[in-house]
Amino acid sequence: MSLANIEKMKRHPRGQFQRVHMMSPSLLMLLYTEQRQTARQIATRLGCSLGTVYWNMRRYGIARRDASEKQSGVLSHRLGKAHSEEAKARISASLVGVSCPARGRAWSPERRAKMSALAKARGVRPPRHPGSSHWNWKGGIHVANERERQQVALRHWRASVYKRDAFTCQVCHRVGGRLNAHHIKHWAKFPEGRFDVTNGVTLCEVCHAITHGKCLHGGRNA
Repeated sequence: MSLANIEKMKRHPRGQFQRVHMMSPSLLMLLYTEQRQTARQIATRLGCSLGTVYWNMRRYGIARRDASEKQSGVLSHRLGKAHSEEAKARISASLVGVSCPARGRAWSPERRAKMSALAKARGVRPPRHPGSSHWNWKGGIHVANERERQQVALRHWRASVYKRDAFTCQVCHRVGGRLNAHHIKHWAKFPEGRFDVTNGVTLCEVCHAITHGKCLHGGRNA
């Protein structure tokens, strides 16, 4: 069956092509292999079901393309298009109560390597969300926080706390060593007490880590 004969086929009253259950191997090779049409596109063009196309492919020994080969050089008809709000609502409603089959599962190293290689071959890069476009953006407080921590006043406050406590940890009473000046009231929650000497206490590095419930990491003062 040639392409010219397909266009001359009689139509049903509804305008659909008559069902074609038997396809010639040359036609299937032309559409699927040379023109690189998908099985669904072939089924739509011939007016048959998708299963009929796959059945004929198995019958003639035509191997199906894998996912990476399907998408190489083939642009999706949805590329650059956004779903309408009605479509988004329908998709959201259809997924209510449906759990993701991959939830709680981890990709194997082989699968991760394959996905990474495929993304690099296509030039795909992970999305970046800097600044206000990031999901955890809090109005730029990190920059202001870092600016406060670099002030000379903080170094003077730390030295005053050490001197008042005679360079002694107020928990284990160890003298000297690696000391931290700890804010009794949290730095972020109580900005008015950041440079108040009465809001500071000298702790050794170990006691400071225990106070915050963290492992010892040699981080900066809180």
